[in-house]
Amino acid sequence: MAILGYTILKIKKKEIDFLLTKNSKPWIPIEVKLNDEEPSINWKPFMNFLNCPYGIQLIKKVMYLKLLKKMVTSLLS
Repeated sequence: MAILGYTILKIKKKEIDFLLTKNSKPWIPIEVKLNDEEPSINWKPFMNFLNCPYGIQLIKKVMYLKLLKKMVTSLLS
């Protein structure tokens, strides 16, 4: 099992900061924000396209971590 990270993946003019892969398949997308605790608008195309069950949004403001389930993407439309 290999876990690799990629930076700045772009889909439909939206980007996500990191994508962890497991066995060469998308595993966990990660978005890093300074203050914004709401799920990024960038999540919807990535969660649907990559078919990852979870996404992580890291927020520097208070060292806050938000774990997003794929079901959350329907709330972002």
